[in-house]
Amino acid sequence: MISLSAVFPGSICLLRFLKLSLQLPVVARTGRHRDQLVMFVVQCIRLVRFRGCILTMLAAGMTAAGDEPASPAPQKRLEPMLKIQWSPGTDLPQGFQDSDGGVIGRNLVTACGFCSGGLEEDNRQKPGRYPRGFLKKAWGIDLDNVGAEWNPLPDFPGAARQGLFSAKVGDALYLWGGFSYDEPFCYHDGWKLSRNEKGAWSWTALPTLPWLLNSAAACTIGTKVYVIGGADYDGVTG
Repeated sequence: MISLSAVFPGSICLLRFLKLSLQLPVVARTGRHRDQLVMFVVQCIRLVRFRGCILTMLAAGMTAAGDEPASPAPQKRLEPMLKIQWSPGTDLPQGFQDSDGGVIGRNLVTACGFCSGGLEEDNRQKPGRYPRGFLKKAWGIDLDNVGAEWNPLPDFPGAARQGLFSAKVGDALYLWGGFSYDEPFCYHDGWKLSRNEKGAWSWTALPTLPWLLNSAAACTIGTKVYVIGGADYDGVTG
C-alpha cells in the first residue's frame, strides 16, 4: 500500500500542520512562535491547494478511463456482404491467355493474347479451339444481350502479341506494348479501338511509349492515361 505522503511529499506539511494545530495552546505562547506557526500554516495551505489540483486531475482521468466501454467480442463469423450468382456464359471463340481489353458502350472487347496449343484432353474435347501461337485477333460481345455470341472485330494492326495493356478514355480503348518470341520481342506501339456512329469498329495509331514495355498497369484519370510498372523482354532473359 502506498501512502499519500510517499506520492505527494507536500502532504507531510499537512500532517505536521494538523499535529501542530493540536499543540497550538502550547506552541503559540510567544510572539515568535506565533509568527513561525502562521508562516508554516500559509505554506501548508498553498501546498495543499497545489496538490489538490493534481489529485483532482488524476481523479478525473481515472474516472474517464473507467468510463471506456469494454472491447467488443471477437467476430465469430463474417456475414456475406455481397452475393454473386454465377451462371454459364458464352465460350470464347478459342483458348488463349494474356489478352487485354475493356468495355466500350455495351460491348466487352478482348484483343491479342497467346495460346499454348492446349492439353491433349482439351484438343480431344474441343478440336481446333487451341491453335498454338500469338494472336492479332479481337472479339466483342454484347453484354445486354443474354446468350449473345462473340463477334470478330478488325484484327489488331500491330504484331501478334500477348501481355499488352489497355485503358479506356471516353468511348475508346487505348492499348500499348506487349511481347512475343519474335524480334523485337517487346513492343512500345499503341493503338486506339473505337466505334463510329454507324457501328463500324476501327483502329487508329497512337503515340508510342518512350520505352519497350509489357504487362504494365494502366489507368485513366479524367482524360489522361497513366502507366505504372511493367517489364521488358529481350527474347532470352526469363
